[in-house]
Amino acid sequence: MENASRALVIAGGVLLSLIIIGVVMFAYRGITSLQKEKDISLSNEQVSKINEQIEKYTKKSVIYGSEVLSICNAIEDYSRKYPESEGYPKISAKIKIKADGKDNDIKECFKDKYDGIQSLKNDYNEAIRIRDVNGKTTISNGKTIEELYNFLETGGENGDKLNSYFELYGLNDSPTTTLILLKRYELYKGYINTFREKRFKASVVYSNTTGIIKKIEIQPK
Repeated sequence: MENASRALVIAGGVLLSLIIIGVVMFAYRGITSLQKEKDISLSNEQVSKINEQIEKYTKKSVIYGSEVLSICNAIEDYSRKYPESEGYPKISAKIKIKADGKDNDIKECFKDKYDGIQSLKNDYNEAIRIRDVNGKTTISNGKTIEELYNFLETGGENGDKLNSYFELYGLNDSPTTTLILLKRYELYKGYINTFREKRFKASVVYSNTTGIIKKIEIQPK
């Protein structure tokens, strides 16, 4: 009798364990199902609009550096509206700046390649900052280095032209310092423009479940 009671207790414990496991499995499947529903809950129109913001660039046979930045901004905008932390799929990007077998002609500002958009944007913004720090510096007649550069049409290679300018306005600025500022402004202005005018091509991979672009690869054309 005692053995029978013990067997019933054991059987009851096993049954209770199975019920608990079943409830946990059901809850897990429910959460997973809800997660999938969130991904699929984007309408075809929403998916099309998300993709269009990127495809209007990636479908071109040639895209320029300025358009690469626009793609980065589109991915960033998507990530804000549909955060990965809430279960939405991430759009990843790989960007090559240096073509195989060639030098990186803007290596002072930009790496050979990027595995994400933020580091590229950071480098671009830093180049803008350095250009502006130099370009917005004023000389004693109130003109900025940028204005002086535009007037001289040079980064300081023509020292005679700069000296004539100083004499004309009776400036007491250091010609050497002014030349350095002009040169740095010209250099970073050139790096930025070179990147913006660089030619690239892009390829995309779409998610089989959501239809949203999930991966973008950009490389020199």
